[in-house]
Amino acid sequence: MHYFPDKEALLQAVLEERDLADRRRFGAYVQVPGGLGILRGMVELAAHNQQTPGLIDLFVRLSAEASDPEHPAHEYFVERYDRIRLGTARTLRKALRAGYLHEDSDPDRIAVRLTALMDGLQTQWQFDRTIDMAHHIRAAIYEVLSGEGRKAFEALAVGPPLA
Repeated sequence: MHYFPDKEALLQAVLEERDLADRRRFGAYVQVPGGLGILRGMVELAAHNQQTPGLIDLFVRLSAEASDPEHPAHEYFVERYDRIRLGTARTLRKALRAGYLHEDSDPDRIAVRLTALMDGLQTQWQFDRTIDMAHHIRAAIYEVLSGEGRKAFEALAVGPPLA
C-alpha cells in the first residue's frame, strides 16, 4: 500500500509490466517486412502465455472486473484494447498490401477477431489447460492468409524465444 493506492492499482501495474515485456519480445518480429513477423509473434506469444499461468489468471480476472466503467483499471483496458486492435490492423494492412492476405480481407475486422480470440483462449485455458492457444491462433491466422502468405509465414525464421 506504500506504492499503490489499492490492490487493483498494484495488479494493473503488474499487467502493464507484462505488456511492456511482451512489446519488447516483439522487437525482432517488427523488423520482418509485410507484417508477417507480427503475426508469427502472436503465435509465439500465445505459446509463451501458457508458461505464465499466474499472469493469465490475473489478466482474465482483472479484465472481467474492469469492464465496469467505475473500476480503477477500466481505462487501462480500454486503451490496451484500442492499441492492440489498431496495431494488429496496421500489421494486417501491410500483409494485405504485400499480397499475404486474401484480397477481400478487412484488416479492421480481422484485428478485432484475433484480439478476441487471443483473450478468449486465455479465459478458456483457465478451465482447460489442454487447450493449445498457439495452435488456435496459428489456425486463425492461416484462415486469412493467401497461399503466398502461408508460404512466406512458414518460411519465416522463428525469432528469439518469447521466454
